[in-house]
Amino acid sequence: MSGWMEELVYRLFVKILTGISTISNQGLDFWSRFLGDLWFKCDTKHRKVALSNLLLVGSELEKHRNENFSYQDIYEIARLNFRHIARVFLEIPRFRHINAENVNHFVTCSGAEEVKKALDEGRGVILLTGHFGNWEITAHVAPFFLGTPINILARPLDFPPLERLITEIRCSTGNKVFARKSSARKVLRSLKNNEIIGILQDQRSSKHDGVTVPFLGRPAITHKGMAILAARTGAAVIPVFSHRKKDGRYHIEIHPKLYLIDTGDVKKDIILNTALFNRVLEKQVKKHPEQWFWVHRRWRIERKKKRRLWRKKKRK
Repeated sequence: MSGWMEELVYRLFVKILTGISTISNQGLDFWSRFLGDLWFKCDTKHRKVALSNLLLVGSELEKHRNENFSYQDIYEIARLNFRHIARVFLEIPRFRHINAENVNHFVTCSGAEEVKKALDEGRGVILLTGHFGNWEITAHVAPFFLGTPINILARPLDFPPLERLITEIRCSTGNKVFARKSSARKVLRSLKNNEIIGILQDQRSSKHDGVTVPFLGRPAITHKGMAILAARTGAAVIPVFSHRKKDGRYHIEIHPKLYLIDTGDVKKDIILNTALFNRVLEKQVKKHPEQWFWVHRRWRIERKKKRRLWRKKKRK
């Protein structure tokens, strides 16, 4: 795409998002239901991924709720999840209206003092989070509650005009965005300067960058970078999650810092602490299953194993 075309598309996106930002809460309710249901009906690929994931780990959700799930229950969680994700993206244009004076009209927060206490230790803070609630608004309003901007690790989008716009939105409250695969030095420098790094830890990693540890009762390749980073820098790891409340606002929960495992065996500690992070993450999935990102192939490693076994049986 040429430079002038990128600029034209960027300006078109700005106009569209400006219009969306004026939608009322009632309008958001309607459009998230309408677009979420339409997406769920038409996007066969992602609907199958969500349902497959939910069926794979449904027993873990049942244990938390102490009840048996029928297929209809699983189907309903998936449908509500599509509505929720649709709303997450419809809400992004509204960020331009959020400021320090009115932030509580959009988001409430508890536990901000945990981050401030950790910063007093002087070795930086790593925020352990995932695709829960509205993860974008969590990062956007963090400076209002923490009193300081944060640095966000994110994978750049493949479409430059949209990447430019999203980056501008993410940085509009003072935050910085680091490209996930090329920012090791920036991350280390920021922690050395006693800054805050936010990391989404709940998606599948490559075998090279990850270790296989349980997530919701199933083996899942999980990025080991956070465990390595925490061990190398001594930064505090603090879980932070948001969930949408019945009144439409989000509540951000900031938990006390995690006490990491230190056996003296570096490789073993990386595996144990990555598993610890997954246990923290899965608790949030169990609390609000409809507000997690089920459309991602989180357990692909297990599906590949099952596919190989099926092929062997077929050959026999």
